[in-house]
Amino acid sequence: MTKTIGMIVPSVDNSFFANLASNVEKELASKEYDTLICSSENNAEREREYFKKLVDLGIGGCICVSGLTALPEDLIPADYPLVWVDRIPESVRPVPWVANDDEEAMEQATLYLIEKGSRNILLVPGYSAETQESPRVKVIKKHC
Repeated sequence: MTKTIGMIVPSVDNSFFANLASNVEKELASKEYDTLICSSENNAEREREYFKKLVDLGIGGCICVSGLTALPEDLIPADYPLVWVDRIPESVRPVPWVANDDEEAMEQATLYLIEKGSRNILLVPGYSAETQESPRVKVIKKHC
């Protein structure tokens, strides 16, 4: 393994993901690691291909903002270092993750808007490489 960490993001066109990647790269550089940033362009198959390439190249681990609904057992070796950010695909192996409680955050935001008199609330959901309904969308549907 190298002192290079892969990072898979949905798109570098999105300022949130670009900013996230930039900050991760800076933090890893301060620890003398290199970062290989991979933009899956919101494509689940491309994301799977990046996982395979990172492993095949001997990249030391992966930080992933995934659009996959599930992590196939045979995609990444069980001992390969992996961290999920924001989204957590189903997996038979335990994978550390960093995220907020989307459903609770959306519940609070929606109720706030309703209390302020909003009735027709629009949510423009972000990236999902595979078909899945986010907790954010479920909350909006429940209230509106």
